[in-house]
Amino acid sequence: MRLFYTDVFVLPLPTGHRFPMEKYALLRESLLASGAFSQTDFHLPHAATDQELGRAHDPAYIRAVTLGQLPEKTLKAIGFPWSPGMVERSRRSAGATIAACRAAIA
Repeated sequence: MRLFYTDVFVLPLPTGHRFPMEKYALLRESLLASGAFSQTDFHLPHAATDQELGRAHDPAYIRAVTLGQLPEKTLKAIGFPWSPGMVERSRRSAGATIAACRAAIA
């Protein structure tokens, strides 16, 4: 089984934020500690390209996210403050999903 992970998944959030961001690192640590998986089972996901993201999102939205030009209302709906790290995390998360799907059907 191929697992896709990067420390970029753990985005620093403001103190008191309700999203349990640390769950990604904790899951990885738990899988390694169980002995069921080793470090070599984890693969770095690629950052999804604009073309890949465009299969689900409007190009204007992708551009606004990338450039930090989302309206405050949209950022509130997303639930994470904008930062270059948020963009990288989002692209890597989508890339991990794409890679996992490809690995599953290979």
